[in-house]
Amino acid sequence: MQDEKLRYIFVHELMHIKQRHLTLKLLASAASAVHWFNPVARLCMIAIARDCELACDRSVIERFGDDAKDKYMYTILETAKRLCAVRAYAGVKTLGGTLFLSETSEKDFMERRYANMKLKPTFRHPYAVAIIALAACVILGGFIIQICGLPENISSESSTTLTTGSALLDEGIRAYYGLRATDPITLEHLEGIKTIELRPSTILKNDIDDWSINYITEDMLPMMETGIFVEYVINGQNIDLLEEKPSVLRFEDTILKAIKEFSDENAATPSYYRKWWQAFYLKKDPSDPSYDDQKRAELIAAFPDSVENPYYLFDDYASKRERVYLTRIAYLSGLLDARYLDGGVFDASALATLPNLESAVFTDITPANYEETLDVIVQAGDRAMDTVA
Repeated sequence: MQDEKLRYIFVHELMHIKQRHLTLKLLASAASAVHWFNPVARLCMIAIARDCELACDRSVIERFGDDAKDKYMYTILETAKRLCAVRAYAGVKTLGGTLFLSETSEKDFMERRYANMKLKPTFRHPYAVAIIALAACVILGGFIIQICGLPENISSESSTTLTTGSALLDEGIRAYYGLRATDPITLEHLEGIKTIELRPSTILKNDIDDWSINYITEDMLPMMETGIFVEYVINGQNIDLLEEKPSVLRFEDTILKAIKEFSDENAATPSYYRKWWQAFYLKKDPSDPSYDDQKRAELIAAFPDSVENPYYLFDDYASKRERVYLTRIAYLSGLLDARYLDGGVFDASALATLPNLESAVFTDITPANYEETLDVIVQAGDRAMDTVA
């Protein structure tokens, strides 16, 4: 390509930088992303991109003079011709999206660019048009939301996060699926719950020995007298206060994180409680880079379910006193807040959010409003309190 043509190309691109078109296009793209539901947003973004090209064309002509119009336009056409030849091999039919040619460089716009060079400029920069276009996009978008509202399946907070309306039930679902506190509960999760049982903790029963009760904090004792800490059995899987097989992500990003924060703030030795807790959980993750081939093969042979869903396995040989102490750490770290049921009464109307639920069992727990749930068989344990309709 001749030096004169290269000068046209470089000056054109330098004008984009000088007139801050990249910033302008970025703002237009951001506005289009926010107003994705508004078709005008996309049209405004295209209009701004085209105005930027027209402004650069005008700047090049002003720099090189009117005599350069034909040569400059020929350079644009020659570049487009070369680009089409290259892209033909890839089956791409459009011109745009590369150096010297905008993402909107189709035939009609190329003709408009040439016509624009013949006219005297009315705007030196496209900012006025851009500001008007963005303002119209925002105003029209707000008008659409005001009149039509957001789509029913879109939440202003999240498009995927659901809730049963019960913090206790949400926590059980997260524990069952190995979700972190920040992970969304989806409709697929709710549909996967077929059976559920709520029962008091088997660790914090009233018959714990005198030595173990010394590990329970003073503020836990009155809570145990007026309410219960709940354990779950979901689809036949036991979920105790000390989860037997929490997923790696749930254990590290939710459980261990909460214990570490509490330990760092309250223990005489930083991370004391975290290390104490972690001593009872063994990581079962074949993808751990610290494992050699032999250790990885042995792990897969012993725990084949860890291949698809890595987890931490609780030490089954932990004594009852050790379990009580670990539960105390979990309570102080705030991990049991959602598990506490004041008065032992559960609002069973939350079960209506589980579309495929077949049965619900309440052992030593009073289910209230369970008649509001659909297609749910509510049973009671041997020592359950009277149900509350």
